Amino acid sequence: MKTEEYLLKEQVDVDITKIKLPKLSDIEVNMIEEYVELTRHVQEIDQLFHIFKVNLQQLLLHYELITNDTIIKKDNFAIEENDGIIINALVINYISSARTFIESIETFIKKRLGIEAYENYKKMYLSKLYDEKFTYRFLYSLRNFSQHGHLPVYIDYNNRCSFNLEEILNTP
Repeated sequence: MKTEEYLLKEQVDVDITKIKLPKLSDIEVNMIEEYVELTRHVQEIDQLFHIFKVNLQQLLLHYELITNDTIIKKDNFAIEENDGIIINALVINYISSARTFIESIETFIKKRLGIEAYENYKKMYLSKLYDEKFTYRFLYSLRNFSQHGHLPVYIDYNNRCSFNLEEILNTP
């Protein structure tokens, strides 16, 4: 999505030769550039969060996930693949978008707030979450597993889906 826009003089209905711009100091120019970059990055993080939400909504829109691990297709959307391929695609998109969102926040903190703030953020939030929450560690492992060419969701002949933990943990 657009986080920046450029206008050419031909696109505006203004005689730009009559525009008088003030002389800006280097400090003022740097401040404006920082503001523009900060705003761009915040907009990007917001967009990545919405992509993350959409990926989950897509999975839940097309499939009902039952507590006994059974999946039920809710509709016949125009994709000519079996459920295993579709569900894996949706799950991979979801966990990958989560990781991309987190990486963008990490980059923002490092670049805008500095290494010390990033280390504190990592220690107080990411490492704490990773150490204390199995689900976070598991999703992180699933993302790595899928990014290296493996399908994270196994679906058997009864339409029951699962994550093969042994395979995920033992795959080099």
